[in-house]
Amino acid sequence: MDKVKDIALGEIRRGCDIGRKGGGGTSRYIRHACEHCGKERWVILAQGRPKTALCHTCAGKAHGLQIKRENHPKWIGGRVISPQGYARLLMHKHPYCDVNGYVLEHHFVMEEMLGRYLDPGEVVHHEDDNPLNNDPSNLRLFPSQAAHRRFHSRKRGFRVN
Repeated sequence: MDKVKDIALGEIRRGCDIGRKGGGGTSRYIRHACEHCGKERWVILAQGRPKTALCHTCAGKAHGLQIKRENHPKWIGGRVISPQGYARLLMHKHPYCDVNGYVLEHHFVMEEMLGRYLDPGEVVHHEDDNPLNNDPSNLRLFPSQAAHRRFHSRKRGFRVN
């Protein structure tokens, strides 16, 4: 890599000279200081100017302060799909929301059907095993995880005491 002490701000070099592999090393870079924190780094030179004015850290902070949630053009109403395949709803005021403010949609639908919050330990089951089908007719409430497991064991044909 380069020796930072020997490089002046505004110095221009090819990517291959500073250890950048992208673009075949022919892209030009300029030594530039972040306009917010002053951190010096190599930035791609675009049309005679640094492509970005802020370092990654400051740009991330600035982006976080710009457009969020309801005001963002890609906002879809606070409904996201978890990696496990369950729909989650953004509901910060719900007593059982996770640390990010989301509640499982099938739990919320069941709570609406019951007219109360679910008790800790109650399990909501999808009759068709499709975690995205949260139609009230497809949901069933079990009083405990043990009762839910017994249901699945019987469904698979295992004998349960």
